[in-house]
Amino acid sequence: FVSLQAFLRIVSVFLQDEGKAPYLYVELDFKEVTSKKAALIENSIQLRSKVGEAASISQEKREVLGDHYKLLLVDLRDIKKLDDLISLAIIDPSLPTFIIAECVLIYLDPESSRAIVGWASRTFPTAVFFLYEQIHPDDAFGQQMIRNLEERGCALLGIYDTPTLNAKEKIFWIKDGR
Repeated sequence: FVSLQAFLRIVSVFLQDEGKAPYLYVELDFKEVTSKKAALIENSIQLRSKVGEAASISQEKREVLGDHYKLLLVDLRDIKKLDDLISLAIIDPSLPTFIIAECVLIYLDPESSRAIVGWASRTFPTAVFFLYEQIHPDDAFGQQMIRNLEERGCALLGIYDTPTLNAKEKIFWIKDGR
């Protein structure tokens, strides 16, 4: 399981509590999120026990390295770094992998989003990629959403490139890994 954002919620804990945890749960995100999350895990007895007592937690590196849970710092636009992290996380790309991008790619420029999808396709040949994002920027709800986000400094850089479900599906129609 590879999550292209970490948020501050601990999804892997919820899955563990329900007996549905994957063998390996890897979360990738920017330093602002990974530093807060690493501190949260380190300072919580319950969360620390969930990632494993032997897990290495480094607030300096902003990462958590457990046997079945990894939290890693990365700028998703840095494809070379993504490749390096796959080795660090000890992920076997030949195994079936569930990749989730929940409201992530929409904040990136379209070229970066396509590069990430291409990387995932080349790296994980048996993966399922779950994408959950905003669509329909031209209806009343979409226009208000965009205004609200832009007022908070959160531009949706990819919204007009992939404004519909059909347009989002097309970013996965990659030929020859490009």
